[in-house]
Order: sequence, then structure tokens, then C-alpha cells
Amino acid sequence: MHSLSLFVIFIQLTMGLQSLSVEQKIVLYTSQTDIPVERALAISECESQHGKYLYNQQGSSAKGIYQFISKTWENYCEGDVLNEDDNIKCFLKLYPKFPHWWSCHNILYGEKTY
Repeated sequence: MHSLSLFVIFIQLTMGLQSLSVEQKIVLYTSQTDIPVERALAISECESQHGKYLYNQQGSSAKGIYQFISKTWENYCEGDVLNEDDNIKCFLKLYPKFPHWWSCHNILYGEKTY
């Protein structure tokens, strides 16, 4: 088993996911992917200030840490869009294929892929 996976299991058993901050959860989940942790954190900060603003302020249906619009969530994600863990996991699933779906990706990086 990969040492990072053992670390994740250790964190989950000792601290429990509920006691982790949004940023810590992003680091924890992202560290198990090929997505750069710094990028996942930067996009979360840009989209919702790490969950401080869960609802889009400009009138769209976007909500959650990574600001999923309702249709995207319904078609591609599982669980509750406002649940931190569900939101982060869905972002990590979709971001490698569709980075341009996040306006903050385009603002911060301006490229089509990560």
C-alpha cells in the first residue's frame, strides 16, 4: 500500500474528516490524485474562498466549494453539492477532463488543461 494512502487512513482514524478544515480536506483528497494540490486550493479560494461563500453571488445556480451549477451536479456528481467531501471529490473527478468548466481555472491559468 502506498505510504500516502496509509497517511490518509491514519488521519481519518485519528482526527476524523469532520474535524478537518476545508483546506485540509482539499489537501488530503487531492494528494491522492495527479492534480497539483496548490492548483486545487487556488481554485477553491477563487471560487468560494474555501467554502466561505457557498452560493454564487451573481445569480447563477452555482454552489458549494467549487461552485457547481445544478445541471452539472445532477449529471456528473453524487451526494450533496453543499457537502464539503462530496463537492471536493466531484471536483477532483471532473477537473482533469474539464478544467475549463471552472472560470477560476481560466482566470488563474488561462490554459485548457492542468
